[in-house]
Amino acid sequence: MIKQLLLCLLVCQIVIAQEIRVKGIVIDAKDNVPLPQASVRLKGQTSGTLTDMEGRFSLRLKSSSDTLLVSMVGYETVLVTPKGTTVTIKLRQKVNELAEVRVRPGENPAWAIIRNVLANRPQNDPNQLDTYKASAYTKILVVVDSLNRVLKDSTKKVIGSKKITAPIYIVENISELIHKKPNKNKETVVASVNNIAQVYSQMLNYLPLDLHKIDFYSELYNFPLLKRFYVNPLNSKTFSQYDFTLEDTLFHERDSTFIISFRPYPKTNFDALKGVMHINTDGYALEYINVAPVDTLQNFGFRIQQRYQRISGRWFPQTATTRLLAGYSSSGYTGAFQVKFTTQLHDVALNIPLDDQLFDEVQRAMRPSATRHTYETFKALRPDTLADWERKMYFNFKKPNGLASRLDSTYGHILGSLLSNVFEIGPIEFQPSDLLMGNSAEFIRLGVGLQNNQSNRPRFRLYGYAGYGLRDHRWKYKILASWHITRDRYNRLSVYHQRDLVQPGTTEFLGPNYLIDPKPSLPFFSQKDSIPFQADYYQRYGVSLHFKPFPWNWFRLDLHHEQRTPSYRYFYQDNNTFEITELTLDWRFAFREAVYRTGRMESVVNRYFPIINVQISKGLPALGSQFDYWRLAMQLYFQFRTKRLGFSNVKLAGGYTSGNLPYSYLFGSLGSTGLINISGLNASSFPLATFRTLPSYAFIADRYAALYYSHDFSRTLLRLKNKYSQPRLLVYNNVLVGGLRTPEKHSFSWNYQSNPFHAEAGLEVRDLLRIPIRSIFLGTGMGVAYQYAPAPTGLWQNNAKAYWLGINLSR
Repeated sequence: MIKQLLLCLLVCQIVIAQEIRVKGIVIDAKDNVPLPQASVRLKGQTSGTLTDMEGRFSLRLKSSSDTLLVSMVGYETVLVTPKGTTVTIKLRQKVNELAEVRVRPGENPAWAIIRNVLANRPQNDPNQLDTYKASAYTKILVVVDSLNRVLKDSTKKVIGSKKITAPIYIVENISELIHKKPNKNKETVVASVNNIAQVYSQMLNYLPLDLHKIDFYSELYNFPLLKRFYVNPLNSKTFSQYDFTLEDTLFHERDSTFIISFRPYPKTNFDALKGVMHINTDGYALEYINVAPVDTLQNFGFRIQQRYQRISGRWFPQTATTRLLAGYSSSGYTGAFQVKFTTQLHDVALNIPLDDQLFDEVQRAMRPSATRHTYETFKALRPDTLADWERKMYFNFKKPNGLASRLDSTYGHILGSLLSNVFEIGPIEFQPSDLLMGNSAEFIRLGVGLQNNQSNRPRFRLYGYAGYGLRDHRWKYKILASWHITRDRYNRLSVYHQRDLVQPGTTEFLGPNYLIDPKPSLPFFSQKDSIPFQADYYQRYGVSLHFKPFPWNWFRLDLHHEQRTPSYRYFYQDNNTFEITELTLDWRFAFREAVYRTGRMESVVNRYFPIINVQISKGLPALGSQFDYWRLAMQLYFQFRTKRLGFSNVKLAGGYTSGNLPYSYLFGSLGSTGLINISGLNASSFPLATFRTLPSYAFIADRYAALYYSHDFSRTLLRLKNKYSQPRLLVYNNVLVGGLRTPEKHSFSWNYQSNPFHAEAGLEVRDLLRIPIRSIFLGTGMGVAYQYAPAPTGLWQNNAKAYWLGINLSR
């Protein structure tokens, strides 16, 4: 018995001694870039492993003579016999691979797998979880990669090239993520460090969340930098859009992984993706994705990689990487400019109680203490190790008395103040935007505004401003005191007194909740019509209450007294100075409006619609108003998208006044003048919310309704294979109806002949010409509008207008 036991132990020892654990990395043979999710297995075996997001793997061999079979979609398969316990494996990309015409007997075998993924999407999409909480480590790298310097001799003859990789910038964040179904999300950055000046941590975290997502289940993948919506291959109509190929099946102990490649069918016109996805049979969930855009002529390329893991029986993102890629060419250098976002999630807790008070309108915020960390203090928080070249970035840039050190100590405060529009000087602060403004009435306005330091007293604000117009030679000023009732800034009580100018016939609707209220702007342009630019001078004092009783709804109740005098020749019943006391209620509804706030920098993003504004005003004669009236103004902005034909914008606007009012308080549509639009009652970020064929000040009404509709086909109708021309077609139709009940009470200095109805249709071709400048494109195009109501008279050319779209950043 003892001999048998000893023999058994000896055999086991021999078997264990023969087993060898090999660790290695799989990289691209050309660029030495790690290849995640490459399949590594023993030759002749169906089981194996996949490389992680850094291309690393670990596999147990039965003997030193075992051969590894390494494969990846888009690369040549290799056989490797390890000569030690560590190995580096290089894969070469398949070149000159012609598009295949696949003839399959029966249904594509990948379709059944994709159907199961779609059926299980509600259980696997992390956004469908009731709640979750996680810690996130995010690393952002800016690198000039594969930079080739062209070498020339004294005769400027090319004699070779030199390859350089230049790391420029690194920032690391520790964040807390929370989510509550259906659509409450918040990320709070609690620690941040970078290799230059700490103010740059605020800049990078100011970027929208959509630029770097941690899930891949939405049917439309929004990429805001390119202003495009890419059709996800995981959508209900995917089999008519994408071609799938089952490349491989990797077997594990308890489940299997299907490796499926995909790309759109030939001659598709929607914004499409191509790549590889790994589907696990446990719940038919995404285990890994690697995707890139099909369009290679856009000004930015990108690659998205995500890996998922099982947590408490659910699949949840583990690591997400987004790479932004742009070509670079300058002064004998050519290469690729790359920004890489990598997020690792840990300490994940699913379906736990989360209080609604943890969520507010801010979806991303940075704690004031987050940027106080140094490289040394951040070490204890970092869950991963940095590569040698990443560590060197911190010390190469932050040398004593170096530029980065000076940015932190000397210029960091100035730079941060310029970016956030706030300079802090002890107990006070001022806004650089107050120093210089301009418009047609004043030409240039010089001014200064001061307020108490909001970092010290964020619940109370005392603000004073004074400015002087160089053309009209008048002083403008504003004094405001506000008390923020709650910490979320939505609920506040204010008193104010101001003197300024405003365009007549306009409505100032309630906007988003900004830390610094944006100032209403007047146009600065060269007048093309015969009527001079119009502005009213006013003096106003009042009290207002802002409050938010429930999500996405914001209200303002305002009581003010105002005296207004037109700067142009206009009389209402022989008067040209008007005095009102008005009570106004404003309502703003913005569905799932998101605010990103890092320090004093902020932005507001509306991914979802509608956005509704309603304003109701009442004149109060008992409190000194010259007019007794009710005034209603409203606007609705909605956008809807299709997967194949671009997206449409719809805006409805209207207004009504009871009682008699002068032109200053009515509704005036300021049409287009020449090549530059002027915004009036149609003021909005809404595209084409103006009338191209309506002369300025030709429409004045005490009741009106307007419909603005435009559809952007993007490049769904025409896709040229030319980087210098990428035409995007947009069509629009605008209709306006309204009137003035008592025109005889108004005395206009211009020939006013208002028509109660105006309608036009138009067409624009954007990016008709694209001009490459370094790694970006500047685009331009043309448009034409035609007035079809009232009934056109005379030659058709009299009712048409062609215009140039100007220069803008092309996508």
